[in-house]
Amino acid sequence: MSMMSMMSINTRLRSEPFRLFFPLGLALSWAAVGHWLLFGIGVIESYHSIFHAMVQVQGFLTCFAIGFLMTMLPRRTSTAPPAAATLVVCMVCPVGTTIAAWFEHWILAQAFWLVLAAVVGGFVLRRLDPRRAGRRAPNSFVWIPAALAFGVAGTVMTAVGAALGGGYWSWHEIGRSMVLQGMFLALVIGVGSFAVPLMTRGEAAADGGSSARDWWIRALHVFAMIALAASFPLENLISLRLGFALRGAVAIAVLLLVAEIHRPPERPGVIRWSIWLAVWCVPSGYLLATAMPGAWKGALHVTFIGGFAMLALSVSSQVILGHGGYERLKAGRPWPLVAMMIALGGAVVSRLLVELDPARLAGWIASAAGLFLLATLFWGALLVPRLLRGPRAEEV
Repeated sequence: MSMMSMMSINTRLRSEPFRLFFPLGLALSWAAVGHWLLFGIGVIESYHSIFHAMVQVQGFLTCFAIGFLMTMLPRRTSTAPPAAATLVVCMVCPVGTTIAAWFEHWILAQAFWLVLAAVVGGFVLRRLDPRRAGRRAPNSFVWIPAALAFGVAGTVMTAVGAALGGGYWSWHEIGRSMVLQGMFLALVIGVGSFAVPLMTRGEAAADGGSSARDWWIRALHVFAMIALAASFPLENLISLRLGFALRGAVAIAVLLLVAEIHRPPERPGVIRWSIWLAVWCVPSGYLLATAMPGAWKGALHVTFIGGFAMLALSVSSQVILGHGGYERLKAGRPWPLVAMMIALGGAVVSRLLVELDPARLAGWIASAAGLFLLATLFWGALLVPRLLRGPRAEEV
């Protein structure tokens, strides 16, 4: 390969980092969920619940989020793309977290995660700095550094609570919830307030400003962040149901007021409906957990699978097809994406039945894991070839 070709590939990957991170996230989702399928069908005798939760959030979802943010933020703010070294660190760290977590080296796993959070945080803050940006970001983007703060603070609290034990164990539980739920929920609220109207209705968010109105809007976002943060000690110290209710109320309030998710998609294409349905699943899972405290773990998977995972796969579909010039597919109903939605819906139902029908626990775990992995196969069959192929003329 010539030097010129290598420089061209480097430039392309820096300007479109999703081409690196989406496949990596897909692979990590198999690492996180695959052993659940093996347990459900009796190949192995135990499962690793902490590993599963950690890698789904700090591996799969984080890689999809990084791929989207590092592609979108420089374009939206007219700033430089990520450096090659930044991309390398951000690819190595989720893999390091996954491997360390599998061998139960929890401190090492979270050390990789903290390095990743520091690098991504630096990238985000430099591009949101109005002194450096050629264009100001929407007001809702204040949630992006807040999401990283949830992740870092939650990791520290988890470690400190585990180390001190005793009366400090509640710190561990609060921190764990902040990492596994608060970080990605904050990202969905902040980025979703920008992306959902744009992707489903073609409505671009206004740039943030320095007017009194802009300051009030940002202050209201900060108030919602404080309420979201308060939901974690509320859940763990006072009332599980109140914590879930407050979390769901914050999510639905901001998404209704800013993203106007009560309005259905106006642009054609199954992807738009998938994004819209997924964003509704995010608060719905918390409200269902409030109503079903005896099966709250299953109910939360409406948020995790129907919301977070569906958003990751749907938004990434829009990004890949949009950057590749596949406008007909983006506006159409390609059967793999329809099948992906159906499989994820089935995974949600199966995961609920793990709690509601514990006598058949292994079977429902196998069904939930198998359907989730099947959904990723449908996604990959349509999108991985186009992701690797890059921009080209629209297919007939």
